[in-house]
Amino acid sequence: MLTNIMFFLPSINGIWIVEYTDAEDRPVHVQLHPYERWVEMLETIPFVTGA
Repeated sequence: MLTNIMFFLPSINGIWIVEYTDAEDRPVHVQLHPYERWVEMLETIPFVTGA
């Protein structure tokens, strides 16, 4: 089972964030966030580099 699937779609008004969840009543959430919010979200994601 896949979890925490998110897509980030840039627009001139900010970043559209599409998130898939296991909620039966509304499994897909689409929200428009300002660019700053997207940067905040990226800072919480651990990155692995092949150094």
